[in-house]
Amino acid sequence: MELDGYKVQDVTPFEMASGSKAITCGQPQCSAKAVVAGPAGQYRISVAYYDFHDGVSRYVLQLNGKPLGEWSADDTLPGNSISGATATRWTDWTPVALKPGDVLKLIAHPDTGEPAPVDYIEMTPLQKEKTQS
Repeated sequence: MELDGYKVQDVTPFEMASGSKAITCGQPQCSAKAVVAGPAGQYRISVAYYDFHDGVSRYVLQLNGKPLGEWSADDTLPGNSISGATATRWTDWTPVALKPGDVLKLIAHPDTGEPAPVDYIEMTPLQKEKTQS
């Protein structure tokens, strides 16, 4: 994943983030970009992030430069640090067609001490429904 402005941060305890790391943004805008390497098909896209009690970070997920989804981290979860209490997830429930070479880009805008923290972006392949004969 290519990071622009985001910094990798150790997370303690390690169970609170994938690989005990998360990314945080300390400037007005940051982004994380990934090139799809898996097989072409229908996928469900999810972003695991942390929503602090204070601040309302904004996120936009793009596919090949076009908006796929956007949301604000505006829940009232307890705490102002990366923890299990602030871990949450955004999911696009509409199947998304992906192919090798497609670019997923997450653009984030932190707010009031909430550094738009992200754990991971997940692309889950959807199984084709089996027809009965």
